[in-house]
Amino acid sequence: MSSPPYSPSHATEEPEVPTTSNEASVEESPLPSAQGEVDQISAVNPQIQTLSSGAVHMSESERPGPHRISSTAVERATPALAPTEAQPGSSLVLELDSEADEEQAQALQYVPEVLITSDDQAVPPALSSIAEPESSAIAAAPASTSPVLPKIPKRKRLANDHIGQLQDRIAADPKDFDAWKSLIEEQDEKEKFDDARETYERFLKLYPLAGPMWISYLKMELAQDDHVRAQTIFTKCLRSVLDLDLWRFYLDYVRRVNNVLTGGAQARMIISQAYEFVLSNIGMDYESGPIWKEYLDFIKSGEATTSWEESQKMDHTRKTYQRAIGIPLSNIEQLWREYDQFENAINRTTARKFLAERSPSYMTARSSLKELRSIIDSLDRKGLPKRPTFTKQDCERVEAWKKWIAWERSDPLVLEDAEALKSRVMYACQRAMMSMYFYPEIWFSVVEYVMTVDEQMALEFLKTGMVANASSLLLHFQFAEIEELRCRPENVKQTFQSLVDSLQGEMERVQREWDEAKADAGDAKVEEEPTLEDEEENEGVKVAKPNKRLEAINRKYKTQIDTLARESSIVWVMFLRTTRRIEGLKPARQVFTRARKAPNQTYEVFVASALMEYHWNKEPGVAVKIFELGMKAYSENAHFVLQYLKFLRNINDETNARALFERTITKLSPEAALPLYEHFYNYESNYGDLSAALKLDARMAELYPQRTSLERFRTRYSYLDFDAIAEHDLGGNVESKKPAQPVKEVDSDADESAAESDDDRYRSAPTKSAVSRLREEEGASPRKNDRKKDKRDRDRDGEKASSGGTKRKEALPLPDPLMYLLSVLPPADMYQGALFKVDELIRLLQEANLPPPPMRYDDGEAAKRQRMDDDYRGTPPPRRRG
Repeated sequence: MSSPPYSPSHATEEPEVPTTSNEASVEESPLPSAQGEVDQISAVNPQIQTLSSGAVHMSESERPGPHRISSTAVERATPALAPTEAQPGSSLVLELDSEADEEQAQALQYVPEVLITSDDQAVPPALSSIAEPESSAIAAAPASTSPVLPKIPKRKRLANDHIGQLQDRIAADPKDFDAWKSLIEEQDEKEKFDDARETYERFLKLYPLAGPMWISYLKMELAQDDHVRAQTIFTKCLRSVLDLDLWRFYLDYVRRVNNVLTGGAQARMIISQAYEFVLSNIGMDYESGPIWKEYLDFIKSGEATTSWEESQKMDHTRKTYQRAIGIPLSNIEQLWREYDQFENAINRTTARKFLAERSPSYMTARSSLKELRSIIDSLDRKGLPKRPTFTKQDCERVEAWKKWIAWERSDPLVLEDAEALKSRVMYACQRAMMSMYFYPEIWFSVVEYVMTVDEQMALEFLKTGMVANASSLLLHFQFAEIEELRCRPENVKQTFQSLVDSLQGEMERVQREWDEAKADAGDAKVEEEPTLEDEEENEGVKVAKPNKRLEAINRKYKTQIDTLARESSIVWVMFLRTTRRIEGLKPARQVFTRARKAPNQTYEVFVASALMEYHWNKEPGVAVKIFELGMKAYSENAHFVLQYLKFLRNINDETNARALFERTITKLSPEAALPLYEHFYNYESNYGDLSAALKLDARMAELYPQRTSLERFRTRYSYLDFDAIAEHDLGGNVESKKPAQPVKEVDSDADESAAESDDDRYRSAPTKSAVSRLREEEGASPRKNDRKKDKRDRDRDGEKASSGGTKRKEALPLPDPLMYLLSVLPPADMYQGALFKVDELIRLLQEANLPPPPMRYDDGEAAKRQRMDDDYRGTPPPRRRG
């Protein structure tokens, strides 16, 4: 099939495109390979095969994307990007010699794409200007979770070296989008287009779904009038990046290079195919209504010279209208009115028939539009993806995207075609992945759904999400679990290892930042004037106090390192137990050996290994040896010692448990040893002697004087987290019986910050119903209410006596109707409407100039007043009857 020209200026002959063999097999890797990382979006790329010159066919059953269109439609749509055989300079399918291929690849800085099909055949993508890569090189490519940016040497940059400074920012933080855009702008301004292309390729390998950057890349190439590169970019990004602006840009480009005035029917056919291609991929979008309108206007503008052409044009217009009015588009009512006019202009009799047939689908789409609009308007679908901040607004964004996906899955349009429903849900999923690229929760939810319709596509999505979030425990654990169920142990082990490496890399990055921050802050001490006490002790010498800035830096980065270390240890624990499940105990021991030698590990690895030996090997002696091995590193960690104590108690080794307790508490401060004392005190109360429990009670009274004897006594007689004494004898008001904590003196600024933090915690905490809050305040049982009332009366009498007779007003309980009203009201934080300024509203009411109300009279006064008014106006009195 020959294709129309891209540009009328090209008039040379294009070489023949040979067919491509599909015999080379590539071993499937559980993670995207380093050489194939430019195709991170392969999960949404179709499987395409070149069959003849300028013609591209695609198997509908093999296509993993969400929009399954027929091969005829693809054959019609794709040539919009391919020139005729007489146009080699504009062709997207370039068959050059090997040297030209190599030069072209180096110029584009592009790693060839390879798609892994279901039968493990390596199929090179069509519409590519790059020759097919060697299959052996692809198979040998190592697996990696994320592309590695080139390391920029650390050196002092000149003040005017803006490009170098931006490169340093990108090397330090690849997610610094502002630095990427500024670097490209600098290179474009200085006309360093090759460097700009390299920067674009590096960025789009990391973030292949960033629609605005693809558009910027295309604009740069088209500004240089380089259509070959622009067409290659279109081929790489269109099917995977469902960005509405990108697809509009593609339509504008096709209409620009195919002028209907000079190209005639051939150009019109290409534009029509391009519209069909676009609408089959993004036509279900709520905001695609203007594209449907443009396409209908384009169809109507076509000239028909014969009655057959007029009939074809009429049928094409009718079918397009009928497709559009069944979709909840932003301009669906306008399209319905135009369709009504179109049918009535042809024949009023047939118009009633067609309109009656399509009216139910239109009414369903229109009724769904309001709900869909409220969901879509709350989403941020423009711009580059943002990094998560885990604020309240961030959580609301995640829930909004999940709400859209759930809405599509509920099938509000009552679609009879299962593929149409799947396409709509998949479109919402892909838009969510584009905008929430760095949110593992979104990827997890999408994969859960896709697993129910296409397992292979779900795995490709999951791999892309793991590349985007290289240190995400959620996605890596999900992938490992799926691969374990598929009996692929090597993929499982590689997944865990890559996650461990990613977390280790993050720890190294944080450590470098810590070292640089300490170097900037300096280790010097701050000299301060001595106080009188200091002068007496140090004879007037100035006292050196620590650098507060350095202390704050150390606290910040130490917290980050500790968190990452514990996360890494949890990954090793999951690695350990998964290996035991799929390979047995001996390989799991090898994983434990590697884990305990890894840097920055915490005690969880030792606990997991010891308990695994006890429960699966039935060897408590081996478990004790592992615990003792951990004691060499974590003997001063109360949490690890507590786990060891629980284990010894479970195997009834009371002697060693007491010995462990006694030798540990001497190394810990009273605050750190409190969990050990509480655990052993509970053990003595339940299973030991009373004399031993009382001795331990005396030791705790000495170490923790703020804890009352009543509190410790209640602990001895509590069971399974139920304090019967507090419930029966203390009115259940346990909190009021606890001694108050010592109050620290803080300044006013600290008080304000503490109040703000408390308010933030309240807003972020899960909300309760109004009745629950009121019942918590007033009590749940009559007995508690009576006791609290008595206590309030005693407090009131005491305050009255101490304050000279002043009586405090007591709050009255709310009536039952109000309580019921509050029970059905939603929490206050769910209100999303307008907020009134109460002070301004009261001021407005106070200052409003309202007319005085009319005076009311009884019947006699009213009649008298009426007669006086009539006399004043000269109105004759009413005539009496009879």
